[in-house]
Amino acid sequence: MMSPHMEERFDAVLRALSEIRPYLIAAGGDVKLVSVEDDGVVNVNLVGSFTSLCRPKRAVLETVEDSLKSRLFWVDRVVAICPPAGQEAR
Repeated sequence: MMSPHMEERFDAVLRALSEIRPYLIAAGGDVKLVSVEDDGVVNVNLVGSFTSLCRPKRAVLETVEDSLKSRLFWVDRVVAICPPAGQEAR
């Protein structure tokens, strides 16, 4: 169970992601929020065309990270939780 403080942070990240989601979808992918940690780490799953970019490229994550940091001062970094090879996050 999340503390009220962490619930607020989780909801804030969801709102921020919803603002950039149209751009992500237009690029052929999306991100799904997995968790928000006390230290400002935001964990996401890459979806759609972004799944193949999980390991070799960080451009999508950097875009998401920059967007979240500009909206939420406490975000430190965004980490992709990569699915096993051959599987796609849904």
